[in-house]
Amino acid sequence: MDAMKAKAEEQKLVGVKYYIVGSSGVAAGENKDELATSVKAATGIDMDFIDPKREGFFGAESSIPTARLPISMYIDIGSGNTKLGCVVGASDLKNYKSDEIKFGSVSGRNEARKRNPDDVAAGIKDLMKDISATYMKDSEDIPCLRNRQRIYWTGGAAWATATFTHPERALMPRLYITRKDLDAFLAKLTDGTWNQGAPQINYLKSATPAQQKKIREKAEKERQDVMNIFVREDLLSGVSIMKTVLDASNPSAILVFARESGFIYGYAEEKFMHEPKSEHTTASR
Repeated sequence: MDAMKAKAEEQKLVGVKYYIVGSSGVAAGENKDELATSVKAATGIDMDFIDPKREGFFGAESSIPTARLPISMYIDIGSGNTKLGCVVGASDLKNYKSDEIKFGSVSGRNEARKRNPDDVAAGIKDLMKDISATYMKDSEDIPCLRNRQRIYWTGGAAWATATFTHPERALMPRLYITRKDLDAFLAKLTDGTWNQGAPQINYLKSATPAQQKKIREKAEKERQDVMNIFVREDLLSGVSIMKTVLDASNPSAILVFARESGFIYGYAEEKFMHEPKSEHTTASR
């Protein structure tokens, strides 16, 4: 908050308003009221929380090109839960058909450890059976979750998969992840070899030495960032959820990682639109 206020002062912005929002996974926490109280005490700002449907819709809008919405679904595998959905009709919240898997990368790992303290990987396999059955049942009432040709994927597991399978595309805002990529990364997570050795970057023939340097620097930073945030079991859980959903929906669907996206963009736009019109100029800056 101090850094944002300093930046606003540096750019001579006036009338700036600040918001703090917790994801639906955070909102499900038993101690969310204590969290909000602590945030208020530290910042003076009332913390807001978003529900899974709005979080998923905002994420879909920021990830999927408008022309692709009728043939695409969205999945965000977060740390605490997984949001899924698809738009049927005009791009509007009321037309967003949403579903939620109660587990994400970290909560899935924790549940797996409860199920099998001595073998988390085995616990994850057991959990995936339940997730698959629940998703199959839910999608009977939301057919677009079964039948879309493209799946846009966000969240830490998606970021890690893209980072470790396609380091040459580290600068691309969207990139394709094949079923072969997904299975290969999952196999390396399973046997523990996922982070061994330096990244092998196969540059495009058209990439100049300067571009190659930028790609390598970004790829190496992304790789290190992933390893600073997640342990193997987190990623094994998150990537397994993606595989489970893919198998239960459309195994031949095109999987797209949307790098620069997330619900926060839609949330910010919604807040912006509800500000008095006189403040719109300042807010848009």
